[in-house]
Amino acid sequence: MKRIKFILKLIVFLCIFFILLGSISYIARPDSDMKERFAGFYSEPKNTIDVIAIGASPISPLLASPYIWNEYGITSYPLSTNAQPVAAVKYIIEDAHKTQKDSLFIVDTTMFMVETDVLLTEPRIRNVVDNMKYSLTRVKAIKDMVEDKNKRIDYYFDISKYHSAILGKNGLNTDDIKYFDFKNESIYKGYLFTEAVDIFEPVSVEHITEVNPMPESAEAVLVELMNYCEKKDISLLFITCPYIASEDNKMEHNYIENLVLEHGYDYLDFNDLYEEMDIDFGKDFYNTNHMNVYGAEKFSKYLGNYLKDNYKLQDKKGYEGYEAWDESYIVWKEKADISKKNTDENLDKLNNK
Repeated sequence: MKRIKFILKLIVFLCIFFILLGSISYIARPDSDMKERFAGFYSEPKNTIDVIAIGASPISPLLASPYIWNEYGITSYPLSTNAQPVAAVKYIIEDAHKTQKDSLFIVDTTMFMVETDVLLTEPRIRNVVDNMKYSLTRVKAIKDMVEDKNKRIDYYFDISKYHSAILGKNGLNTDDIKYFDFKNESIYKGYLFTEAVDIFEPVSVEHITEVNPMPESAEAVLVELMNYCEKKDISLLFITCPYIASEDNKMEHNYIENLVLEHGYDYLDFNDLYEEMDIDFGKDFYNTNHMNVYGAEKFSKYLGNYLKDNYKLQDKKGYEGYEAWDESYIVWKEKADISKKNTDENLDKLNNK
């Protein structure tokens, strides 16, 4: 009997220890817009997000979720990380699907145009796994993306990398503690504001019909992802975000589109839709790959309308339990107006150089 009691106490102790270790590790992880975005997603109530967008850095300043909510009553959320490895996409979907089972997942294909190994660097892998909750999904993601088995332990128990945040001179502060349960509401619903702007000559690539193959390694990951989602009955929409695309880029988009359509999924190339979105190349981008708030509103308006017309998504405005989305739009709109004003000032400076 004593032995049984000891074993039970040991199990309880170990459970408490690892729960605390997980929470402390998450707190100690470096602050970033990505950490805030993932923690914000984890704070969303179960089965309340209609659409989840996954991809690299262009997604977060592009998907204006509060704007889409105000216009269409559709809830959406970006789960993007900088230069996101395509091998991570399946695991982000698996993780998000645990709490948002009926969501449509939008996957940006931009990073699928790059050899997979190029993206599997420590910072890019950590951008994903260090912002995920501790789970079997996270373990699988690390195992898949970190080739060197001897280095995996530092990813599994990342407190070994970030312990200085706790032991350093200043220690942890109240801002850090808010992440104790892996949750912290994102008032802008994951959107990342920027006031930068750059001027580009208009481009047109929708007339390009030729095809260039995507990297073989990326194609293998994309096919595996589609097969996985088909098996799990997970809804997918593939897109290519708007950017300053070349003719060669467009040929690769066409290859990806053919592959996606062959597997029965929908695809939207926003680089075919510059005119429909009324894109202003002298105002809507802040570099060749990213849009600012002006571009985000145009993208989000088009996407929201497309989702309304092509998917059975209810307009949830006025529904009980969604009041936070109305509040989110109010503060997002206030910030967007300021951002536009500052962007205009930055544009004036560029034009007067």
